[in-house]
Amino acid sequence: MDANNCIIINAPMGAKAHQLGRLISSCKNVKWYDYHGNGSNPWDLYNEKDANFTKFHFNRRFNGAIGKGICEKTILPVGSKSKLDLHTQKIEINKWCKKLSPNKFVYPLHEPVELTRKIFDSQSEIFIIPDLEDVFQRFMKTSYHYFADANNKNITMGDMFNHDKEKIKAYLRNKIEDLSDNLNQNVFVVKDVAEVLDQSRFELLCKHFNLDFNLDSFSAVKNVIN
Repeated sequence: MDANNCIIINAPMGAKAHQLGRLISSCKNVKWYDYHGNGSNPWDLYNEKDANFTKFHFNRRFNGAIGKGICEKTILPVGSKSKLDLHTQKIEINKWCKKLSPNKFVYPLHEPVELTRKIFDSQSEIFIIPDLEDVFQRFMKTSYHYFADANNKNITMGDMFNHDKEKIKAYLRNKIEDLSDNLNQNVFVVKDVAEVLDQSRFELLCKHFNLDFNLDSFSAVKNVIN
């Protein structure tokens, strides 16, 4: 089924979803977003000028993407990031699933599980369910400083929460609960990306999603994350 070649990484902001996306993209049958700003390989660091994104970030763009918006080499945003209705979002995602098949690809996001399951037909889901205090500390170091509005990059995630730490913790707590409440037998759970830096654990993930493990590429990504 083409739709299952999309591996959804659903996580709270600050939980290192893009690091995990890079690790998974080290597999032989996973298509990397090789747009020049992301790096030609998943172990090449993010080099765009977007304010305060970490070096492990990547955009859903492939080599040849032009401009800053959506083009034929860019996979569209979904959920709260999209202006399209859910049906159209689903159609567009399915087009990419067919286009990239038989290769797989990752799609990191932070949307409610119920919403994402209306958009994606994929049974390939990874939930990062971190410790609240750990993800809060990383959020404050990373996501807090990210722009929240692509049309006005002066507005940060910190601004969106009125710089209120309790509101941020409440958001993170609710997201963790959403993920925990929507587990099923298809979901692969990760508490912290550090655990899949262990080769044996990562190989279990690969087996779960029928990924072709590549030791050299895995090691290259692991070395830049460590």
